[in-house]
Amino acid sequence: MASIWVYPGQGVQRSNMLHDLPQNALVKEYLERASDALKEDVLMLDSPAELQSTRAVQLCLLISGVVSSALLTAENL
Repeated sequence: MASIWVYPGQGVQRSNMLHDLPQNALVKEYLERASDALKEDVLMLDSPAELQSTRAVQLCLLISGVVSSALLTAENL
């Protein structure tokens, strides 16, 4: 059976959205990889002040979507 995953867009962001992801090794790994790729700590992007920036919003949405997909894949969903 095929699955389709739909990801939300700008407007659904909220403060601490990356901090609110499950605290486990897989999430930590993906957040570290995103931080390495961007050469900045991605956990600094989800503050109320940072989320005034479209760049921060889009990055948070992308990162949370990728992490969510990884979590679902790890559970064979």
